[in-house]
Amino acid sequence: MLITPHKILRKQDKKKRTTMVAVVEAGGEDFLADRRFVSPQAEGILRRLSKCGTGAFGYELHGCEDCSRMFWKGKRCKAGFCPDCGIKRSEDWRKRQEERLLPVPYDQVVIGLPNQLRVLCQENRRVLLNLHMRCSADAIQKHASSKSMYDALPSITQVLHTSDRRMRPYVHTHHLVSRGGWDSEEENFICSDAQDCPLDQALMRRLYLKQMTRTLKRLKRKGELTFNFDQNQALADESFWKDFLLQLEDAEVYIHSTPCEGGPRQTLAYLARSQQQGVFAHIRLDRLDGTRLAWSYMNKKGGWTQCIDNVRNFLRQLVRHILPKGFNRVRYYGLNSSKGQKNLRRAAALYKQDLEDGLSVPAVHPEPTLTQPKLKTACPYCKSDNTQLLDEFPVKRVRWELGAPVPTPPLLSTFSYRILQRRLEG
Repeated sequence: MLITPHKILRKQDKKKRTTMVAVVEAGGEDFLADRRFVSPQAEGILRRLSKCGTGAFGYELHGCEDCSRMFWKGKRCKAGFCPDCGIKRSEDWRKRQEERLLPVPYDQVVIGLPNQLRVLCQENRRVLLNLHMRCSADAIQKHASSKSMYDALPSITQVLHTSDRRMRPYVHTHHLVSRGGWDSEEENFICSDAQDCPLDQALMRRLYLKQMTRTLKRLKRKGELTFNFDQNQALADESFWKDFLLQLEDAEVYIHSTPCEGGPRQTLAYLARSQQQGVFAHIRLDRLDGTRLAWSYMNKKGGWTQCIDNVRNFLRQLVRHILPKGFNRVRYYGLNSSKGQKNLRRAAALYKQDLEDGLSVPAVHPEPTLTQPKLKTACPYCKSDNTQLLDEFPVKRVRWELGAPVPTPPLLSTFSYRILQRRLEG
């Protein structure tokens, strides 16, 4: 006998921890009615989260290889902020990035947005986020390519974060930078030893602020910046704008550069969660009591600190970190860019030849020590993870074959059932 989606939903309600479906249903409609805090992009994502796994996007037929039974499961929403849908995509992204890693040491560089630009970034979100990502990557690339460092083009992977661990607004970027790069003049790959000094943070700060102020002047002259917020209206005056740029040149910029602890694979495992799950990479939903939500965030000691808040306030903090439509959170520069892929393959081949000749010693990249998430669906009968996807039923197919939006057993014809039974037995 197959388990219907309704029985699956009743079993999910018995879990101790709540889901985003229940959170959005508890206070989502009242929150979405207030247009002061919700953009059309955020409204679409929240509505997709409210239907994740409920069958609104179709159903999946799974089979268990241990007990030889089949069961139904609602298809996921595949939204960028869903805590469940981003697990498999984050693992796929991490594996693709590990294939690009060179056998050299790597550094992790974090650059935060100056405090003077936070309010301006709230109003001109797309422009300032793009500018911050470009300026931070250019500062690292220029410094690493200089003669005082590697004198070569490094490999840079950049991931944007918009919050801290407590889901408070904090724009910063993480960079995975190779210690060494491609020398276009000598057509050779230059590798730096692990004992070399890290990147100069003071020099990167000066390069970052110089490009930031120069680009802001050009954007203001072209009229691409708006100053409608109360705290930004004074910047529309040219005299106040000049004083603002002078203060920005001496602003404090948080820059932290350190060798990758545990290797670049460990850093990629951390960035993969943030790249796909957003703020849910550091928080979890505990329980829901009416309109009161208990959620926890991961502290610096590795434990969990619980917070209790209203559902409306939680959703208001959540939508702050939804990026504009079509905005790329992950970007690649240097050898990792589309133009540098050819040199990246050449560098890997040359370095491999040096290893065979005994001219270089490879840097060992250990496996990440983070707990691997469960990517397979557990069987509701025997609780085994040894399951496989047999068939998918989108909404259009369900309505066309069954004439109803919700499938009920027997869903399959006798012929189709025998085919699926052979797949399961084979």
